[in-house]
This record gives sequence, structure tokens and C-alpha cells, in this order.
Amino acid sequence: MNAKLHYNPFFLCCVALSVFMKQASAAQCTADDFIYEYTTCDERGERWRVAVPKHEDLRCDGGSPLPTRGTNCSFSCQSGMFLDIDTQQCVHCAKGSYSLGGGTRFDEFTQLPTGFVVENIDVSVDRMLTNQKATECPAETGWIVKNSELMYVPTPCLSKLTYSATLVRPGYVEYTYRMPRNSRGLVFNVVVKNEQCQSYRDQLKQLMSGTTKERPSHRSEEDGEWQRRRIELRTGPNVITWSVANNRDAISTADVITLSKIDIVGIPFARQCTLCPAGTYSGKGAKECAPCPAGYFSTKGSSQCGKCPLSQFSGPRAARCIDRPKCTENDYYPTIEPCIDGKTRTVYKKVQPNICRDDIPGSVKMPKPEAERSCPKC
Repeated sequence: MNAKLHYNPFFLCCVALSVFMKQASAAQCTADDFIYEYTTCDERGERWRVAVPKHEDLRCDGGSPLPTRGTNCSFSCQSGMFLDIDTQQCVHCAKGSYSLGGGTRFDEFTQLPTGFVVENIDVSVDRMLTNQKATECPAETGWIVKNSELMYVPTPCLSKLTYSATLVRPGYVEYTYRMPRNSRGLVFNVVVKNEQCQSYRDQLKQLMSGTTKERPSHRSEEDGEWQRRRIELRTGPNVITWSVANNRDAISTADVITLSKIDIVGIPFARQCTLCPAGTYSGKGAKECAPCPAGYFSTKGSSQCGKCPLSQFSGPRAARCIDRPKCTENDYYPTIEPCIDGKTRTVYKKVQPNICRDDIPGSVKMPKPEAERSCPKC
């Protein structure tokens, strides 16, 4: 007579778990399980594209894709495109975005952009001659971000704004800035260094000499207007420093320098396109974003500008529209019409751009034309 078999429940659980684990481990790896990265460039300027698991605990059969030779380290797409590492092909930017290709742009300053460093140094003559202890520089002065602008606010200290970039080919830094109308007390200088550093004393001496190392690619005729300058950069590490020193007796807190845009070209490829700032727009494959005209607005990443309703208005490059105010007497001005048959009259016109409303309670209407009168004798 055959004996009846008895199985330990614990043994059955172990068998079931073993089968489950074997089935789970049998899952095949897919392209969605990995992202691609480039290795560090070697001495020949070459690199490899390797697959990196999206999750540390990835478990699948088949292993990761084999490394493939990557694009040359000096390669970058043309403006208006970015490099898709998955395919290693250049792709046009989508609407509402832009790309400099092998460059980066800083034109949004809600905070100090990543990579920038600010130093305020006490370089007073008294301290340098007597070796006195350095005094603390006033807060909210020197290079700061305020009201969404990158600006220099006068300080008794030497203020330095520095950015380091490693170029894979010869390039340049181009910046747009505005000097105050009374800038005689300010010494604004931009210096590019490679791997050699200068002391603050040497730099101060260079600043006070009034020499600069950049040439303007465009310069307006007077201070107070926007100017643009470009400095050529060499391949390799570059340290760019915007330094401002001042004559303490010849400046006021109103002598502010503003940087509105900084472009650095010659850096490695762009992995993605940058969304257009609010108040601008772009179509597909754009190398820069166009500003919205007056009377229009746009939010960040827009492909077109929206028109303000009749009850609102906006200036150029506006992120939103605002309500039109009531018209006042200051919104009109008189002008004399040309003489016709010996007669002329005074009429009134609206100050342009016309942003006020005369159709709401409390607003001032445009004065009616005055009576005709004889033209004055020549």
C-alpha cells in the first residue's frame, strides 16, 4: 500500500517564490529603461555614448545597450537646433523655444544664474597703505539681481561678477548693457583669464588705468542707452569677470549699470532648447525669440503673441496686459493747424502712444477745436 505524501507548506511557498522570481528576472530590457550620456572627452577629443539605467534598482535580462562612438567633442548643432543624444542627430527646436546651438544665453534674472559668482572687495587706499582690517561692504550693493534685472548698484568696494566656461572651440562672450548717463565716476571693465589668476591689487591697478580688453561690436552715441560688446574667447577654460570700481566722491546711488543679456558661444552642444521668456515668441527652429509689439503679450514658451483687449494695453515685450487708465488733461496737447485762406485754429490731439480711456466715468474728454482766427503776419 502506497504511503500518502505530505508537503510542508513552507516548502511550497519557497517553490512558488522561486518560480515567481525566475519569471520576474526574465523581463527583457527595453530602450525605455535607459538614458544616454556621453563619457568625458579623451586627449583626442573623442568620446563614447553609454546607456545609464533610469533607476538604480533596474533588473532585466539582456543587459544595457553596448557603448557606441559619440560625436566629436567639438561638435555642436547649428543655431535653432539641439542634439538628440538618443539618435545623435540635430533636431529643430519646437515652437516657443530657441537655441544658440553651441552657446548659452542669460536674459532672465529672477535670481543670480547658476555658475555666476559675485565678490565685493574692500580696496580702499587707506586699508592698502596701512594694512587695516577690511571693512564689510554694504548689503544690496555691487552686482545684484533686483526687479528681474542683473545690475550694479554703487558700492565703495570693488565689485566682481564672474562666470567660468570651458569652450570646445574658439567662441565669444557678447553682452548687452546700459551705463548711467553720468558715468564719469565709474570704471567698468571686462577681463578674460584662462588658467592664470591676477591678484586684486594688480587688477585694481589695471582698472584705474582705464584700459579694457574688449572692443565694441556696437556702441550707442551716448550713455544711458543700450550698448553691445563682444570679446573673443579661446578654446579651453575661460574665466570672464565684469568688474566695477568707482570714485566715491563722484557717484550716487542712481549710477546703476544694467546687464540685460549675456551670450556665451563655443561651449558643448545644447541638449535641449530653451523656452522663450515671457513677452517674446518664436516659430520652429528659432535661434532667438522675437519680442511682442506694443498692444500684445505672451507667457513663457509662447509660439505667438496674444492681443490685449480694448480695455487694456501693454508696452513692447510685455508678459501681460494692464487696464487702461482714465484720460486726464495731461493726455492731450494743443497744435496749430496750417493756414488756409488766411485762417487757422488750435486743435487738440492725444499724446502717443494712446493708452488712456475717455469713455469711463471721471475721465477727461478731448477739448474741442478753438474758433478760427486770422493767421499771424510773417
